[in-house]
Amino acid sequence: MKQLSRISIAIVSLFLCLLTLSSCSNNFANTDQLEGQVLSIIRNNPEVILESVQAYQQEQQQELAQSRRAFLQQMMTQPASIIGNSPTTGVAENKVVLLEFSDFECPFCAQANQSLKQFMDKHSDQVTLVYKHLPLTQIHAQALPAAQAAWAAFQQGKFW
Repeated sequence: MKQLSRISIAIVSLFLCLLTLSSCSNNFANTDQLEGQVLSIIRNNPEVILESVQAYQQEQQQELAQSRRAFLQQMMTQPASIIGNSPTTGVAENKVVLLEFSDFECPFCAQANQSLKQFMDKHSDQVTLVYKHLPLTQIHAQALPAAQAAWAAFQQGKFW
């Protein structure tokens, strides 16, 4: 009797496995069929892809513009929240605040820094310069360690 029960369980299990496998193969066939239909629709209506990409890009641009407006509004109404504990130089009152986002390893940032130094030499009594670390780690392997070293120097009062 036990033997018959085990055989029954084995047969039922085998049946369930076969049923599962057969339904999976139907899903693969359905997936292939669906993929073929989608590709056919795209081939017959290529403008749909362009419209979709353009709509996505427009949405991204609107989100970026909104983010920029929010940042500028916060900078105008609550500059201290943006400045935070960042290194600053120039006049103590925040009538004109210049934010420098920079990477110590970036050659273009180094060129811009030269112009910024000249500007601050002339206007340090009118402008607060705030340095924001923006290490471009994807293209400059030492950018993050350089930013960390600069932050350590700032903590010791030796950033500028």
